[in-house]
Amino acid sequence: MSKVVQMRLFVQVRNAKRRSRIMAALSELPNRIEAPDCVEEIQFSVAYLASKRDLISKRTECQDQPLIFLSDEFLEVGTLGFVKATTLVRQLRESAGADARIGLVAIAPASVARIPDVDQTVSIGFDKSTLQSAILTAAAGVLLKVPARTKRSLGSDQAITVNAVRSRAELEECLKLRYRVYHAMSYLEDEVSRCPAKIELDYFDQLSIHLIARTSDGHVVGTARLIAPSISPFEKGDMVEEPLDLQRRCRQWCHSTAQSVSEPVFRNKLQEAYAVSLPIFQSTDFKDRWGEILQPTGTYAEISRVIVAPEFRGLGISTLLMRTAIAVAYDIGKTRLLLECIPAHTRMYEKFGFRELGGYHSRVQELDQVAAGMQLEISDDLDNFAVQMAKRNLDVIAGSDDPHLNDTKRCLCLCNNTACWKNGSYGFSKAVSCPLTHAPSPVRAA
Repeated sequence: MSKVVQMRLFVQVRNAKRRSRIMAALSELPNRIEAPDCVEEIQFSVAYLASKRDLISKRTECQDQPLIFLSDEFLEVGTLGFVKATTLVRQLRESAGADARIGLVAIAPASVARIPDVDQTVSIGFDKSTLQSAILTAAAGVLLKVPARTKRSLGSDQAITVNAVRSRAELEECLKLRYRVYHAMSYLEDEVSRCPAKIELDYFDQLSIHLIARTSDGHVVGTARLIAPSISPFEKGDMVEEPLDLQRRCRQWCHSTAQSVSEPVFRNKLQEAYAVSLPIFQSTDFKDRWGEILQPTGTYAEISRVIVAPEFRGLGISTLLMRTAIAVAYDIGKTRLLLECIPAHTRMYEKFGFRELGGYHSRVQELDQVAAGMQLEISDDLDNFAVQMAKRNLDVIAGSDDPHLNDTKRCLCLCNNTACWKNGSYGFSKAVSCPLTHAPSPVRAA
């Protein structure tokens, strides 16, 4: 049975006729309705407000609750004729702070493209189904932006593996999953969201080592990337044996994938010129605030695009992706890891030793989302939990004769036996009870 999430929907509309149409459309919402790309069902509680001031008041009053706001005062036409977000949108976003559980649906005064900070838009001449769809999509985005609250478990014969992407086919599976999740979260630019290819690809993908999470039967359930612009040709690793060679092949796969799409959007993205080596340097005011970080950037790397399929959230897959990314970064000689995340996720990354860069929230490169910058020193200190975990993981891979840990995939894994994988020792990996002992290896296309 699906978990039911209670979500409040506040409607503030000036036009009386429009408000009546909205009331009619919302009265036909089912008592419980499944959100797109989510495993939860939503039960809306609808309230109608009189003024913009009431919206701000309700935001403050209902902290720590998932909320959807619907209004015809979120957008306005600027002096040059372009539609833009009003100050009300900024006030609601700022009042939310680190709480990601807020979705904004705007009734647009004209046909508009994607508006930053507004999750969904519907035109003035909306119909019932369009309005309901916009509200549900915004609600799904709210649910996906916060860490999974419900812990799930795998079957006794099931496991999840994470390893480096080693083919174009695997990379494209990851790009499709990124599109699916980011589209549901309303993060994507219009030209990417509307592209029939249904992938999410950008310039920094060609400078990355990509990670893929799969079930025992090969179903792709998660992905992440480690952006590492400078890899020594002499670097050898346990997790990735030839990191520079793999990165070069990834660059070829990115360009081949972009060329296979009829629209030019991804070809253009791969050709974009950036003055910085990592996307976080573009998004955040590093020069003024953390100038010293910009000096030896060749030994830095950035983790991004950490994605888990909605139906597999709550199993620990994002933890395994992060552990693998940190292990790869340590393995290839990086000294500092950076990342951007929405403020609601900072506590999750703090568990790996990441610390906020301090007080300044930036906009993630190419994704419509306010973010916090974080960093992790990759120092070989005994009290550096993340590095010590990475060393244990790499020691297991390097010293194991177990086929599911020491083949060309060089993977980490998780299953219901948390005593095996949680501390990185994999002490039960040779046991008969290990679900990977008899599992077929997923087929990898060339």
